[in-house]
Amino acid sequence: MLIIVLLTPILKRYSAFWIISAIILIIIIFLRYGSIFIASYYFQMKNFKRGFLFTKLTILPQFLSKSVKGYYYLYKGMIERNEDRLEKAEVYFNKALKSKMRTSNDSALVYAYLSEVLQLKGSQSEAKKYIQLAKDTPHKDILDDYLQKLEDKIKYNG
Repeated sequence: MLIIVLLTPILKRYSAFWIISAIILIIIIFLRYGSIFIASYYFQMKNFKRGFLFTKLTILPQFLSKSVKGYYYLYKGMIERNEDRLEKAEVYFNKALKSKMRTSNDSALVYAYLSEVLQLKGSQSEAKKYIQLAKDTPHKDILDDYLQKLEDKIKYNG
């Protein structure tokens, strides 16, 4: 209680400083991490509409931290693929591959998505290459079903 009484005049005098400091800190955090963590949460909950919305809120991707930049490109690629803009989707998925993903499962997922985009563009041989890269990258078993579906589509169309 005594500490609060002693600190009250100091806090009143410097409150503007702390408020401005907090605002600056929030801006820096938003520039470094954007809304990618929130978008990741919604994607994991299979709420893709909100995931896409929060991905679009990241306005300056060049300032994103290296640890989240790959996920930004992954999500942007998913948005472009969802809206049938395959050229842009391919560009974003390639950028995601060049950025460092945190887990090998995420890298395998990017390979799989890129394979799907290439397949839709008619590049069956390149799509096969990325399916194989996804298979060779350590990943969770749940991704195997998706990879098998992609392979089956190539066999059926190719």
